[in-house]
Amino acid sequence: MKRRIALTVLLLFNFSALVSCNAPPQPTPEEKAVLDSLKTLQQGYDRQISVDEFALLLAVASNTIDDLKKTASGNSCFLNAANRCYSSYEISQKAWKLKEEAPNENRRVDLETTLSFTIGFAAISLAKANECFLRK
Repeated sequence: MKRRIALTVLLLFNFSALVSCNAPPQPTPEEKAVLDSLKTLQQGYDRQISVDEFALLLAVASNTIDDLKKTASGNSCFLNAANRCYSSYEISQKAWKLKEEAPNENRRVDLETTLSFTIGFAAISLAKANECFLRK
């Protein structure tokens, strides 16, 4: 009887260990903050906020990424995707400002194309950052 109980407990322990090892990794609080700040940037652009408001959101995202780098979480997949996303938003902000100051229509069209491309790349990088927490 004792052997059966011990064997059952051992099997349950192994099963629970196996299930917990196969669970997808969970983001740390710092990683969640970075995700939230990058999502806020995307939503802000979609809501057509001003370039100055976008710059403020960009500064918040920069601070959250810096906080994440200080913790050294070790999730290089997430950090690389977040950095690419942030860099794309940074380029977008520059293109947006230049577009508003463009001297002619051809230049505005060029900058609008740049803005659309970099916002799209940022969205792809943000999706990649989210995928870093999914088990494949």
